[in-house]
Amino acid sequence: MNMPPRDRTRLKNLLRNYRDHMITKYFNSMKHIPIDKIIETIDDAIQIISLNL
Repeated sequence: MNMPPRDRTRLKNLLRNYRDHMITKYFNSMKHIPIDKIIETIDDAIQIISLNL
């Protein structure tokens, strides 16, 4: 997928903000799961998305 650098940077920033939101959301709703596992899972998902940009 060819994307101008500016759009790519903007999309990565949106993903970063989404990551922070998802970590907070899942941590607040699933306190029985360790936070490091939540962060690892979300980071893996974000990495897959980023690689496909």
